Amino acid sequence: MKSPRKTIQTAFQIQLITDGHTWIDALEKRNLMAHTYDEKRAMEVEKLIREKYYKIIKELYFKLALHAMLEEKGPLPYFFDIVDYTHLSHKGLKEHIDRVGKVIYEKGKK
Repeated sequence: MKSPRKTIQTAFQIQLITDGHTWIDALEKRNLMAHTYDEKRAMEVEKLIREKYYKIIKELYFKLALHAMLEEKGPLPYFFDIVDYTHLSHKGLKEHIDRVGKVIYEKGKK
């Protein structure tokens, strides 16, 4: 990737992250704080990290950890694609999933 902004945009497009606007906001705040030595502004950003940015970082961390476990480190002899079907826009991919995909977990269903 050529820039952090482009990396965020790509991660959003491939559904690695779900809240692209919050990631862009975090990037902008990071860039601002890299050259600002204002204690009031630093306190505002610290609050944003605790209340807003930590959640998206944690979400990405768990998604990457799950991916690593299923694809690389796990004892299973199969590879898995984990997708949020409701957010897919590629018609051909949805048709393929409908035809051959297997649901292994649905939130809220037992």
